Amino acid sequence: NIASIYPDLQTGLQGIFVNGELVETRAVEIVAERWNNGVKELSFGKGKPLNVIWKRDEANDTYIGAYPLTMEPHERKSVYIGDSIGGKDDGVFARRSFQPGDLVSYSMV
Repeated sequence: NIASIYPDLQTGLQGIFVNGELVETRAVEIVAERWNNGVKELSFGKGKPLNVIWKRDEANDTYIGAYPLTMEPHERKSVYIGDSIGGKDDGVFARRSFQPGDLVSYSMV
């Protein structure tokens, strides 16, 4: 049981990783933290929404993956998809304010 924490230090994925590779994980939120004999300990709450358990799934040229419409937890807190200016296509818009150097979203391009 290991957690990967996003750069916002509030959101993460907790689950099973083998040799640094995701096997199965779910979204979590950091709800408490403390130092214990020089080791940082974190307490997690369930992320919102929690209905997704991600499993290792590799996309390729012909397979988009099992979760093409599911936003990962950090992205869900940071951006949303809406009509672009002029309404011809979808656009990506900020849900919150960002500082220079902040991670906005991960791209699968």
